[in-house]
Amino acid sequence: MKRTAPLVSLFVLLAGGCSVGSKLDKIDAELAEVADLVCSCDVLYPTAFPDEAACKSTFGSPFDFVERDCFEDALNEDKKASRETLDCFLDIMEGYSECARSVFSCTEAVDPAPCNEMLAGIETCPQFTAPVQTKLQTCPNIDL
Repeated sequence: MKRTAPLVSLFVLLAGGCSVGSKLDKIDAELAEVADLVCSCDVLYPTAFPDEAACKSTFGSPFDFVERDCFEDALNEDKKASRETLDCFLDIMEGYSECARSVFSCTEAVDPAPCNEMLAGIETCPQFTAPVQTKLQTCPNIDL
């Protein structure tokens, strides 16, 4: 019996890392990393952005415009399929972050096109299933 408790605890920890919410958090973290990188350069102000806050709002979470709880509840309608879609999104966002880190410079103009082209890959990710899309339609500010 004593051996079961650590195994159950390990399972709970591992399963928690695969939740829809944790996937959304990871996508947000990737975007925050890019925002921190880009917005740390004061050479962007005031030409591209009036200030750092305006810069960071440009790179805000794609989930900021919706009610996060409603969005997450909708994704939980089909957790397995939603996780697969979010995994695809996350892979693309991780690639985008890596690209941004490799090309971005605070001292010279950089063509963001190669990194931005990576974001088009999101269209190749699996679509959310019909039950998820139906539930998403009940969330404020979702335009499917």
